[in-house]
Amino acid sequence: MVSYPRASSWFGVLTGLVGAAIIFFEIALWGRKRRRGQRWGPTKLWLWWHIVLGWAVLPVIVVHSGFAWGGMVSATTMILFLLVIASGIYGLLLQQWIPQRLLELIPDETVATQIDYAIEKHRTEARLIVEELVPRDPNDPSPVWMRAIVTGVPALRLQEFRENTLDPYLNFGRKMKSPLNSRQESSVLFNRLRAELPENAHVSLAKLERLADLRRQWDDHARLHAFLHGWLLFHAPISVAMAIFMVFHAIKALKYW
Repeated sequence: MVSYPRASSWFGVLTGLVGAAIIFFEIALWGRKRRRGQRWGPTKLWLWWHIVLGWAVLPVIVVHSGFAWGGMVSATTMILFLLVIASGIYGLLLQQWIPQRLLELIPDETVATQIDYAIEKHRTEARLIVEELVPRDPNDPSPVWMRAIVTGVPALRLQEFRENTLDPYLNFGRKMKSPLNSRQESSVLFNRLRAELPENAHVSLAKLERLADLRRQWDDHARLHAFLHGWLLFHAPISVAMAIFMVFHAIKALKYW
């Protein structure tokens, strides 16, 4: 029967110290991320070390355990450690896959922090496009109204579409139920409007359709962006929990060593 070094042996203690040093260095990288303004070297270099040491610490901790779960505190610490490693691998895979997916699916990608500004800009743009076709007051006898491209019932429908369908969708996106959420339903709706409007209004209608399409892209971007970074909401807390249990484990081990 194979006899593995016990965690309480000198070799076990040494591997435990090495593993703990690596793990606390990995956790300290969170502090490095919080201080991006300070020049502590390229971010990619720190990320490379985080990944390499994360892989390296796995066999160190497994050897330290003597290939056994131990007591409740030791077993809990090991389970948390394995969850941290697994979630880290999952996050690494996401970091490799989702950015490329964003470029493929969302060619007009907008930085997430600028989306709110872009939404207001596009809502204003949609309002101005419709006002160029249909002035606000159909009863206005001024030359501006006389030069209107869209009049009568089609003008009322276009105004109603912008106010009740397009503008709320540009504002809230998928947070609200809208036919514009679906690319297919959106196409049907715009084609119906296109059939009712004069041909010289089709270019402007195409601009409105483009704004709706951009809003769908931003919703996809926000969803993928949340997916890309949401795993940290799991990875970070269990890393902290693991560190706390490691301290308990070390105190208990030294007490009986």
